[in-house]
Formats: sequence, structure tokens, C-alpha cells
Amino acid sequence: MAREFDLIPKSIPRVETPYRRIVTELPVPQSIPILERLYKYEPVAMRGQPPIVWDHAEGFQVYDAYGNCWTDWSSGVLITNAGHGRREIIDAIHGRRNRSSSPLTVSPAISARGWSKSWRPSSRNR
Repeated sequence: MAREFDLIPKSIPRVETPYRRIVTELPVPQSIPILERLYKYEPVAMRGQPPIVWDHAEGFQVYDAYGNCWTDWSSGVLITNAGHGRREIIDAIHGRRNRSSSPLTVSPAISARGWSKSWRPSSRNR
């Protein structure tokens, strides 16, 4: 990890562009309890991510609940960012879900107990 962000809010210049808006200290003071819980349970490597708690995302923009908006740069070399909330992707998922041959549907005959038995070591399959 190259840099670990701390959780001390800092005043920064206001940003207002067509694609970004920053109107609070960063991290947002009200988000600190959430970030502290995340720091407690998530891998240390996550501390290299900016301390921003997403509220929602649309297209290529990410919003927090405090009035800030960023361009989503979270995709990496092995991840393709198709955008957030794209209607054609949502429709395609719903269309596949409604087909009986879809890998997104699970037969009612497959129970959670039976599924878990399929991957546990045989000594635990009692």
C-alpha cells in the first residue's frame, strides 16, 4: 500500500464542476464512525482508498450523503467499469433471470444445506 489515509477531517477548497462537487471537509466528519468500523473489519490494504463513504452512484459519478460528488476512478487493470445503474445492463440481468436456463436462477430443489455439503470436506458431510 503506497499511502494510508487518516481519519482526521481536513478543510479543502470547494470544488464545483459539471462532474465533481466537494463541499465538506474530507473525510466528512459524520462519516468517521462508519470509516472506523470499516478500518476495524476490512483488510489494511483498503486504507489506501480515499476515506469516502458512497451513498449512491450513477453513470460514472459517485455521490456521498453529504453533498459531494466524484468521478468514479475505482476501476483497475483487471476490472472494467461499465458505469453505474445502466438501464441496458439492468434489463439484460432481469431478462436472463427470467429464463429457466439462466445461471442466475437456482432450482428450489437445491437447498442451502445441500449446496454447502457439496464443497465441505467429506468428514464434515454428516
